Amino acid sequence: YNGQILLKIGEKAGINELITWTEFLSQYPEGARLEDLRTAVESIVECTTLSADQIKFVDSIFDNLINRRKEITYSDLKEIWVKKNSNKQHKPQ
Repeated sequence: YNGQILLKIGEKAGINELITWTEFLSQYPEGARLEDLRTAVESIVECTTLSADQIKFVDSIFDNLINRRKEITYSDLKEIWVKKNSNKQHKPQ
């Protein structure tokens, strides 16, 4: 239920908290069950008013999730993310 909890955090506390806690969970040790983080990541990708610092956090979320969760793809969401924010600074892929 991590993704649903993160969405509720985003609703109540805002996008910054959603990004902060999604990034925190994306760093959990191997073996932690994070299958449902995709819903939170999708919500972040939909946001269009992120600061440069928030963009760095989102890039980190994608790096963490793509590197550790091979069976659950986040590459498609990262592609959408980069296209939507192509005019902003991202970490090199």
